[in-house]
Amino acid sequence: MKNDGKIALTEDMLLSTLSAKDSQINEGLRYFLQQYGLFQTMSLDQLQELLQWASIKRYKPGEVITQDGDEAKDFYVIIEGVLEVFKKEESSGENFKLASLQEGECFGERALMENKKREGTVIAAEHTTLLRIRTDVLQNAKEIKQHWLSNLLLGAFYQSVDRVKATNETTLNALKKELKESQLRSSMGQFIIFSILTMSLYTISAMIAHEFIFTPIVAIGYNAIFLVTLGTAVFVLMKKSIHPLSFFGLFIPKEWKRHLGEALIWSVGLLALVAFLKYILIQTVPMFAELPLIDPAWIFPDGSMNYKSIFAIILYVALCPFQEICTRGALQSSLQEFLSDYKQNTFWAILLSNALFAASHSHLSPYFALLTFVPGCMWGFLYARQKSLLGTTFSHIVVGVFALQVLGISKLLGMILMK
Repeated sequence: MKNDGKIALTEDMLLSTLSAKDSQINEGLRYFLQQYGLFQTMSLDQLQELLQWASIKRYKPGEVITQDGDEAKDFYVIIEGVLEVFKKEESSGENFKLASLQEGECFGERALMENKKREGTVIAAEHTTLLRIRTDVLQNAKEIKQHWLSNLLLGAFYQSVDRVKATNETTLNALKKELKESQLRSSMGQFIIFSILTMSLYTISAMIAHEFIFTPIVAIGYNAIFLVTLGTAVFVLMKKSIHPLSFFGLFIPKEWKRHLGEALIWSVGLLALVAFLKYILIQTVPMFAELPLIDPAWIFPDGSMNYKSIFAIILYVALCPFQEICTRGALQSSLQEFLSDYKQNTFWAILLSNALFAASHSHLSPYFALLTFVPGCMWGFLYARQKSLLGTTFSHIVVGVFALQVLGISKLLGMILMK
C-alpha cells in the first residue's frame, strides 16, 4: 500500500463542510449519506464528526488494499471503482475469488466490532477511490459521542447481515451449479463408458466374423446387424439422457443448406488430395503403374454391372448414419463435455473419438484403419463447427463412396496387403 495515495479528505468535497452548519451542508455530502447504507442510521452532524477520522485513498488496478492475515485497524467505503476479494486455499496455495465489491459497498466493517485479522485479500480491479476510516483511532477518541458510534455500529451490523445474505445466496447458486455440473459429468461418464465398451465389442466381433465366417457376404451382414444394433442402443441411451437430442447433434439445423454446402466443399478438398496421392503412387511405384486413376467398382472390365459392389454402396450409405451417431454424436459430444475444464477439450475429444473410430476398422486391415483416421478427424472438426450430424453424415457418405468405389482405394489397399 502506497502512502502517497493518501489525500486528506478536507481537500475534497466531502470534508469541505466540516465547519458548515446543517443548513449549509452541500448536496455532495447529502448524496453521500443517502447512497451508502452503512451511514443511513446517522444524522448529518454525526457524519461530519465521523469524517474527522476519515481520509481518501486512491488505488490503481492490481494494487493490494488489504492482505489476508493483516491486523484490521480500519474499514473502507467504495466511493468509485470495483474491488475483488480473494482467499488463498492453504493446501494448494491457489487464490480463489470470493466476491466483487462495487461503488457504495463497504468492507472491513468488522474492525468496528472486534479486533480480528483480515480474512481475505482485497485488490483493486480498476482505478478505485476509497473512503478510509481508522477504527483504532475512532474507538479511542474521547470526543466521540457514544450514541452516534452506536448508530455506526448498527449500520455496520446491518451491512454485515446483508452481506451474509448475499453470500449465502451466492453460495447456494454455486452449489446448485456444482451439483448440476456433477450430474452432467456423471451422465457423460456413463455415456463414454458405454460408447467405448460397445465400440470395442463391435471391433472384436468384426474381427471374429472376418476370421471365422468364410463367406464375405455373411461376415458383412453380421457386422451390419451389430452396428445397427449398437447405433440403436446408443440412440435409446441418448433419449434417456438428461441432455436433449440436439446436444448429440441429432437435429436438422435451420441453415441446413449451408451445412451441406460446407460439408461438400470439405469433402471435395479431401477427395482431391486422395486422388492426387493415388496419382503419385501410380506414377512412382511400379506395382501400381497399371491402375487407372478412376476405377468404378460397380462396373466390370467387360462393361457388365457388379451388383455386389452396388449392394455394398447401398449398405455403406445406410450404415454411415449409425457410425456418425456412435462416433461423433455419442462419443465426441460426451468427451467434449466431460473434458470441459481443459482448454483443448474439443481437440482431445476429436482425437480420442477418432482413435476408436479408426480402431473399429482394423478388422479390414491396419492400413485401412490408419486411412480412416484422417477423414474421421476432418468430420470431427466439421461436427465441432456445425454441432449437427447432418453435414458430417453427408460428407462421410460422399467421401466413402467416392474414395472406395470410384477411386478404387480398397483395391489399392488389397494390392498392398497381398504384396
